[in-house]
Amino acid sequence: EAVLHGHPAVRDCAVFGVIELTGKPGMLNAGYRIEGNDLAGQFAAPRLAYAKLFGPVNVKLIWSSAFKVPTVMNLNYGPGDGALKSELATTKEAELGVRLAKIISITVNAYDTRIKNPISVVYDPVTEQRYANRDAAGTTGLDARLSLGSKRTTVLAGYGLNRPVSQ
Repeated sequence: EAVLHGHPAVRDCAVFGVIELTGKPGMLNAGYRIEGNDLAGQFAAPRLAYAKLFGPVNVKLIWSSAFKVPTVMNLNYGPGDGALKSELATTKEAELGVRLAKIISITVNAYDTRIKNPISVVYDPVTEQRYANRDAAGTTGLDARLSLGSKRTTVLAGYGLNRPVSQ
């Protein structure tokens, strides 16, 4: 049996559900995940997605939340007081695509991901490495893709711009 700081193995429970509605207004997808365990407590991760095709134009919008619970390894090599927190991530994304001809399409995607309390490896001269929470991290950016395709061949070209964000 695994033991962590004198405690028996970790108990964990998760539940996930998704509802999807499709029709003329488009597709709406809503999901929710909730998880709890002995080490980190209870966390929730909701998400929403919408997609619609308007003839040659497609639109996609996504908002989602996620979490990463510290692993046993993170906790064993984390702060001595056991104060390592779970990561909480939020992503927003919008995509617009256009089919210009039977074989040509262009897609532009903008996104923003923010992580609160990211778990990072830091150097410690005594233990050599340990885990700690940072304040924030993330990325925001824009991607563009050009696709030329037939039944047998597809050629993709893409370009992306992104930058790290700290809050």
